[in-house]
Amino acid sequence: MPLATSRYQDFRPEFGVPIRITVGHPKFFTIPYERAMSLAPVELFQPPYKNIDDIPTEKWVYNKRLNEHQAAILRELEAIAAKYPGTTGVLLCYENVNKGEACHRRWAAEWFEQKYGWQVPEILTGSGQLLVF
Repeated sequence: MPLATSRYQDFRPEFGVPIRITVGHPKFFTIPYERAMSLAPVELFQPPYKNIDDIPTEKWVYNKRLNEHQAAILRELEAIAAKYPGTTGVLLCYENVNKGEACHRRWAAEWFEQKYGWQVPEILTGSGQLLVF
């Protein structure tokens, strides 16, 4: 399954299958979505990392999670791919990376490229075009 990333706020159904990778449920997002909770940054919402506001540390903690949950991540994505063959899976969270906000969805994209050589582009806000970071 090809993957891309975007924000809940910018997602449109023509982008592909929306996949929640956030700890919190997006209350305003009314489109049915799949879940890949192994990609959710759970540790960043718990002590000692909750509210640390230190991007390098947050990225390190999240990458540690990705490595520790690698098998679960692949199982979840494979299950979604089997339900939607030939469709792009769009990993969703809240931050606006197009305005420079750091975000775990882009850290996951970097991890996928480093681990598997997968290109996981960001969908450019408002245009529906793919933007490779």
